[in-house]
Amino acid sequence: MRNVLMAATAALMLTTACSGSDAEQQLLWQSRWVLVEPALTSERGPIWFEADAEKRQIYGFSGCNRFFGGFAEGDELKLGPMGMTRMACADGMETEMTVARLLQDARGFTLDGERLTVTSGDGQTSVWQATAREPQTKP
Repeated sequence: MRNVLMAATAALMLTTACSGSDAEQQLLWQSRWVLVEPALTSERGPIWFEADAEKRQIYGFSGCNRFFGGFAEGDELKLGPMGMTRMACADGMETEMTVARLLQDARGFTLDGERLTVTSGDGQTSVWQATAREPQTKP
């Protein structure tokens, strides 16, 4: 599972990341993005990710484990090799596999208000809601 998510997340590419208004850019980089569609649940809390533009890192929670890695910014936002904690959770492994599948072939995104829709190469989408960041969220 760990290798699946690492490989899946490493393939994530969000195109046109640098376009949009200053307010959209601020929302993109300063929010915690919580998965709302598909409606996946975890007893350990919501599925989310954050990006730190200054440190060029992304990190998040996939239902059981936290993931983290670097990214490069340009005309596209490309995530680099990702790492993950190694906890085994009876209730979270299926959720993690689904999150990995949603992100593994991402090709682009759209930002509409406080909703970020990530679209994969096969047309599958996931919708993430902007929320306030919480302190001490990094792995």
